[in-house]
Amino acid sequence: KAGSFSSHFAKTSKVLKRIFHQNNCSMRFIYAILFATATAIL
Repeated sequence: KAGSFSSHFAKTSKVLKRIFHQNNCSMRFIYAILFATATAIL
């Protein structure tokens, strides 16, 4: 399950980078939420 989660996380990261690459503050905020969620799940 960890492998599928990490691959899903990588895909999500690519999408988020594409969306937020123009706004570093938004990207950091989104990554903070993602990592907090990942920590809670794992």
